Amino acid sequence: YRLKYIRVEGSRLQEEIKNISGSAGGGIGGEGGGGGGGAKVEVHIKEAVEGVLSEYGKVIEEPSTNSLIVVDVPSRFPMIDKIIESLDKPQSKVLIEAEILDVSKTAIDKLGINWPETLATLNVIGGRMTSFPFEGSKENVSANSSTLSIDSTYGTIEWSANNFAPSILTVLGAELALKFLKSQADTKVLARPKVLTLSGETAEIKITTDEAIGITKSEDEQGNVEYTIEREETGTRLRVTPQVNPSGEITLAIEAVQKVAKDSGFATTAAAFVTGTIKNPEERSTRTVVRLRDGEVLLIGGLIRKETTKSTTRVPFISEIPLLGSLFRGEDKNVKERELLIFITPHIVRDFASFPLKEKSVKMREQSIPLSRERIITSFLDKFSNE
Repeated sequence: YRLKYIRVEGSRLQEEIKNISGSAGGGIGGEGGGGGGGAKVEVHIKEAVEGVLSEYGKVIEEPSTNSLIVVDVPSRFPMIDKIIESLDKPQSKVLIEAEILDVSKTAIDKLGINWPETLATLNVIGGRMTSFPFEGSKENVSANSSTLSIDSTYGTIEWSANNFAPSILTVLGAELALKFLKSQADTKVLARPKVLTLSGETAEIKITTDEAIGITKSEDEQGNVEYTIEREETGTRLRVTPQVNPSGEITLAIEAVQKVAKDSGFATTAAAFVTGTIKNPEERSTRTVVRLRDGEVLLIGGLIRKETTKSTTRVPFISEIPLLGSLFRGEDKNVKERELLIFITPHIVRDFASFPLKEKSVKMREQSIPLSRERIITSFLDKFSNE
């Protein structure tokens, strides 16, 4: 049985997927918890076939051709055919759109408090107890406008800072939030990736850099000193594993990680020719499993970091005078809170039935070429015969 869509364990494609994902199951965070849908299906199909074999039956995986070799008595093969046919089906394709923003915490507060009254209502969908991304409420939204109820999961509410805590936004809500956040001068759009993946397969988006965090000093037996720069991968990493349900909804297993290197305040003393401070890696991460409809927007936030900036003001020339110059110099330290917001929108990509029509049109075009050639030859022969 040569499999068309799913992969046997040990196939070249399956091994390559394992290497890319960095784990045996390709799961989120290397734990196989959601991204190993492809690998798990192959194991299940072998187990399913083994479950209907007789005591004389045997199943062998053939990785080079992505096939199953089944040996058994003839009476068992009709059931084996049905099992393989029911499991070896194409997976749905999912287009994942992500918008990753680095915004000021002040902008988040403004989004919940000072929203214009002309945009008074917003459709909100969600049934989870959450205070993200706005503080002040952990209640779900009811179907009645401007009221809240713990028992309901869908509704329309008045835009109020005290009664607003959406976790899953409609397209309208996402567009309003994005438009407002992008209008802020200090908002940084880190990335706007679009990834097409299969249902049950993991898509990963990384915006990282290898940042120097310190220096190590080593000395061999001959007294030779060697300095090595320690580096840590910092930045943002997003892993999403979608699964399309028979109802048309999409279940998403999501992991978002933000890692930054912050100054520890200690100077680098390992090497005299290197200046700077030792940095401490700081990581913030979140994992969640949600179910969305096609086109709904999930907003992930709460990954807050502090950004410290120092500025020095001085009076020219006078500030450089010893002792007296310190009176004409000043240092200002400003600490701001910034938050990473991730908007995720899944779309089911459906295969249209237009491909057979294209194939048919190609055949018709190929058939028309001999017909036109035949007309030309006939016309030429008629002309020759008349002469």
